[in-house]
Amino acid sequence: MKALGFGPLSLDRFTLDRTTVRFGDAIRFAVALHATSDNPQNIVVDYIVHHQKTNGSTSPKVFKWKSLRFDGRETVALEKSHAFRPITTRTYYDSEHAIEIQANGESLGKIAFTLKM
Repeated sequence: MKALGFGPLSLDRFTLDRTTVRFGDAIRFAVALHATSDNPQNIVVDYIVHHQKTNGSTSPKVFKWKSLRFDGRETVALEKSHAFRPITTRTYYDSEHAIEIQANGESLGKIAFTLKM
């Protein structure tokens, strides 16, 4: 990624708007990303929802979020909401899930929450 102009960053802030989400509702999360290089760089930000499976393990699903161009040592704040609604390809369970932030293919942080059916 470095050869393509993608540089390092730090996660200055990562918050969820709640710790428990009812099925049918959405969870809102916010991050502040800080470029740690003096040089301009490209950043690709994704978020991963770790869904609970029937056997107790989790299954990560990556969602593309945003592509950014950072100037040297710039900080950018982003917000997103993710809805938990019925879909035909996934069964949801009343359990702990998590949201993880990923930038340029590297994990920056993960926060757990409870999904209530």
